[in-house]
Amino acid sequence: MTLAETKADPSTTPVTWRTIIEVRLSPTRLRRSHTNLSDAAADVEARQRRIDCARQVLDEIGQQNDDDWTITCDSRTFRAERRRGAFADIEDTLVERGLSRSDFTVRVEYSRAWGML
Repeated sequence: MTLAETKADPSTTPVTWRTIIEVRLSPTRLRRSHTNLSDAAADVEARQRRIDCARQVLDEIGQQNDDDWTITCDSRTFRAERRRGAFADIEDTLVERGLSRSDFTVRVEYSRAWGML
């Protein structure tokens, strides 16, 4: 197989990757005591905005018609992960949909037969 054929069909390359999209839902601890009403309201609004970001990420990956995504959500982080597929345009697509680059993190972890890169 030639190098051009390998570039045209990424499934034939010896390198595999894992694409990870993370949205941090809560920059602060969920439990806080001795807070006032306005601070609590601001905290809830900030969390709602982050949840909306996570929903937009879900909408975007759902439009790709790809069931390879694994979704994990806990009280602080939303995470979408997959082990194959194109990843180069995910970040730009999310920004085009109105998300700020500070709203999410896209990481790509490469691995070969001898370990992570």
